[in-house]
Amino acid sequence: MTRAKKVMVLIGTPQAIGVAVKNSKITKRNTKLAERLKRVSDSKL
Repeated sequence: MTRAKKVMVLIGTPQAIGVAVKNSKITKRNTKLAERLKRVSDSKL
């Protein structure tokens, strides 16, 4: 949520969003999101 400059859309239950907002832990995320997006992008070419 720290990257939004003008607009932020939150999707989830109020309880789930509350948990996310209260979580201030800084941890390394291993989501492989960039790899997945590239794979999808490459397959659409």
